[in-house]
Amino acid sequence: MSAPDALYLILSREGVLDDPARPLPERLEEWQLLPGSLEAMARLCRQGWRLLLSSDAGDGGDAVPQALYAMCLELRQRLRQLVPSGGVDAVLFCGCKDGREDCPCAQPEIQLFPEIARRLGRPDLNGIPSVADLGVTAVAARAAGADPIHVLSGRGTAELKRGAVPSGVPVYPDLDAYVERLAES
Repeated sequence: MSAPDALYLILSREGVLDDPARPLPERLEEWQLLPGSLEAMARLCRQGWRLLLSSDAGDGGDAVPQALYAMCLELRQRLRQLVPSGGVDAVLFCGCKDGREDCPCAQPEIQLFPEIARRLGRPDLNGIPSVADLGVTAVAARAAGADPIHVLSGRGTAELKRGAVPSGVPVYPDLDAYVERLAES
């Protein structure tokens, strides 16, 4: 999957693209993206970024991978309506069932970052931004060499207030604000 000089960006689904307080929808028509998130992803694609989507919602049994796969296809279709060449390069999620405590991708472990690095053919994720709303994801991203970015959407504000976001991690109101900042630099 890795391409020379490719710009990769990791996006957590929960809290960055959709509301983590809502369970995975039973019907795709019920899935709602956070305001501005689809447009922000489209701008990223136009700027040459290749998007990698991670989800920590893998503990809901066999229906979860099917629901996430359907959501990914829907997201790709919505993005391609805005940016014909754009899309999500990969969707990664925990495949462990029943919330196993020894799951290597469960929080606050390193999560799915080693798998992302493996798929990119890299020893680590040095220099790759990782946008999430949880402090533990920022810790995991940093441990994998990625550049954590914290957004206040989803659970982000509560995480910041309780001191869960590591010091030095840039904070933005939402994905749209972060993408705007990327466009300026």
